Amino acid sequence: MVDISIIIVNYNVRLFLEQAINAVLKARGDHAIEIIVVDNNSIDNSIEYIKSKFSFPIKFIPNQENVGFAKANNQGIKAASGKYILLLNPDTVVQEDTLSRCKDKAESDANIGAIGVRMVDGLGAYLPESKRAIPTPLNSFWKLSGVSKIFPRSSFFSEYNLGNIKEESDAEVEVLCGAFMFMPHKVAIEVGMLDEDYFMYGEDIDLSFRIKKAGYKIWYLGTNSIIHYKGQSTQKSSLAYVNTFYGAMSIFAKKHYSSSSFILLFISVAIALRRFSSGSKRMIGLAFPVLLDAVIFGLGFIVIKHLWATYYFEDPHYYDQTNFTVNNILYVGIWLIVLLVSRVYLQYDKHKVFSIATVIGLVVILMVYGLMPESMRTSRAIVLIGALWVLVSGNLIRYVYRLIKKNSRSATKRIGIVGSEKEANRARSIIHSAIGHTTYVMRLDASDFSYEYLIAQKEFSQLNEIVFCLKDISIEKTLDIMSKKIKGLNYKLIGDKSINIIGSNRSNLIGEVYGIDIKYRLADELNLYYKRILDIIVSVFLLLFFPLLFISGSFRNHFSLSRLVRLLLGQMTTVGYDRSDTKLLSLPELKKGCIEISNRKTIVSNVHEQNTSYALYYTPWRDIVILFDTIF
Repeated sequence: MVDISIIIVNYNVRLFLEQAINAVLKARGDHAIEIIVVDNNSIDNSIEYIKSKFSFPIKFIPNQENVGFAKANNQGIKAASGKYILLLNPDTVVQEDTLSRCKDKAESDANIGAIGVRMVDGLGAYLPESKRAIPTPLNSFWKLSGVSKIFPRSSFFSEYNLGNIKEESDAEVEVLCGAFMFMPHKVAIEVGMLDEDYFMYGEDIDLSFRIKKAGYKIWYLGTNSIIHYKGQSTQKSSLAYVNTFYGAMSIFAKKHYSSSSFILLFISVAIALRRFSSGSKRMIGLAFPVLLDAVIFGLGFIVIKHLWATYYFEDPHYYDQTNFTVNNILYVGIWLIVLLVSRVYLQYDKHKVFSIATVIGLVVILMVYGLMPESMRTSRAIVLIGALWVLVSGNLIRYVYRLIKKNSRSATKRIGIVGSEKEANRARSIIHSAIGHTTYVMRLDASDFSYEYLIAQKEFSQLNEIVFCLKDISIEKTLDIMSKKIKGLNYKLIGDKSINIIGSNRSNLIGEVYGIDIKYRLADELNLYYKRILDIIVSVFLLLFFPLLFISGSFRNHFSLSRLVRLLLGQMTTVGYDRSDTKLLSLPELKKGCIEISNRKTIVSNVHEQNTSYALYYTPWRDIVILFDTIF
């Protein structure tokens, strides 16, 4: 008989998932548990990675698409056999006694429908969503308007996050966070599990509402804490997050307040205003670097035109102002479009990516220039000098940004490792492998570790980061230290036998990892995006010249008309793995290639090594080389 079924929905966070499972196994005690991982079509090879790390039998439910948090959890609930179930985020670390505390509390009262715990982020700061009230028009207004922040302890203004209940207290509440929800299996089935209308966010409020409505109690255990890195599967700064989060709030309002048109209108207006405000802030943040480039590039062309006309043609009014204005807007527009398509603004300080995109933009502009009527053209010299200006000024802006970013960071890392000598040496080797031997690292004895000892060592050795070895120090003690919020200290954790050290230096930042984990370029969404763009370009080009290329036997072997259509539609890729590889599942997933790597003229003895090399070191240029090598 299984006591507790732990259900974890994973999406591209395998290192955090590994840490979460390690903590759960450490916390199981004498309880019979099962761990169910529902994977929402991760591209980081999460399932194979986790299988290789644990001998404990873990149930995996692999989805062929990202079905969302609610549906994935329901899949786990249906597969669970435990008396109790725990919905747990992969970016969490539970204390050693968390499972026992929750189970004991649930068995103390048959009317308890769900239990949550106190959550802190990677800095040790309390997360107010650990306990909440059912959203009402009034408490939602105070929350959305920001008034609740002014009166954080008020039972009236801060009712939404139950500010009147101390974070370290055990109390009956109304809403728990979906990152950690412990409940009797029968209750989850009785109330209908999670509402799959919610893709992500809001489903925990809805589930809590229905549990309360069914007559069950919901308890918050503030005396037990867990770490929730908060936001590892979703970028909190993205517009997708804004739309998903406030969209979920809209679903809840329509579902539970539909009987009152006034209340529904009130909440809908408040949500719409907050959505607009949040979306606007993010849009401004995203648009600023694009507008900055547009202004600097455009002003540069104006100056170049004036200087060229004055000193080369000896006439400052040589060019027609209307034509030049049109050309200036056109040139700058083309460069910005190429930069956006190349996703340069997602990797703002990468000079190489910007420079390549600039050259591509120049090629496109010269092609457009050649198609323009003679009367509309300016001088090619202005285009070429302008390209040089774009290249230099754009890289200079990014260099300044890099300097500002570097100066805003903390000083050189000085790391204290809390653990035994053996574990500290292991952690030290991982740190040195990840960020170099120049980093100052010292060991802090875990046997008599305390807040006072840490303060003394911090001041004496000027430490700014602490790594806790969880084999030697408990999560409870770790959380106690983290919750002291010692100024100037960041925290990271390393689990027993883990090869990765994980933490988060900001509450809304995707975690920072020191590790020797293999990083495949084909597991990176940006590289997959570039590969898809290349597939589209290749398919369009080959379709246009299909009659001419079809005479080539090498071309016919790899590119039929139907294959080119499938390539254009994203059902195939230009270059793919050699499918004869028996270890293919250990590599990032990739669609079948029109050209398999093994089709190249170069003969290799180890197919898996070739596939692995392709996944590790992928670049679009490599696909182009393989394409020409194969066909010609």
